[in-house]
Amino acid sequence: MIHSARLLSFAAFLALPLTAVMLLGGGDRREEIRLPDDTHAAFRAEMKSHMISLRDLTRAMATGDYREAARVAEDRVEFGHFMWTAMEEDGLSEARIARLRTEVEERSDREVLGSEDTGSRGTLAVPMEFRTLGRNLKTAALRFTLLAQKVDSPADPRTSTALNHAYQDLVAACQACHELYRIPRDER
Repeated sequence: MIHSARLLSFAAFLALPLTAVMLLGGGDRREEIRLPDDTHAAFRAEMKSHMISLRDLTRAMATGDYREAARVAEDRVEFGHFMWTAMEEDGLSEARIARLRTEVEERSDREVLGSEDTGSRGTLAVPMEFRTLGRNLKTAALRFTLLAQKVDSPADPRTSTALNHAYQDLVAACQACHELYRIPRDER
């Protein structure tokens, strides 16, 4: 089991840079997402935090620490994790952060379900498919979390296979978005 987890970790390690090289090799054809100046840095920090979370999740799987992998997927693989952490560090109460999270999720749900009203009420004017891909990431992370929480080390082969598939779906959710969209380095 540990051997397959290490192999999976190595494959994931190679997949993201190789995808970037393939995309950039023939000119970058991804759609640009233009963000307001006040949002640009925070959004890029959010994406960086996703990469760190994916690294930590992969590391936990490679060492057989499925409880930690589940915790990372549940707590940190979602849009807004960096923002919620920053709010906590700035002293906002857990209750206030929870209310804000609920408001953002409800607004996002309405917009993903078909509202054309994007870019108002403090939301980002981004393509609907971009928002849908974000929801797909959250769904894949939840599926992974639920499976990883049930795993005892060493895992039986059926559970291991299901968990590896869930992990692949999580990585694929990340890749799907990055293959279609990009945020320019500098918005100015």
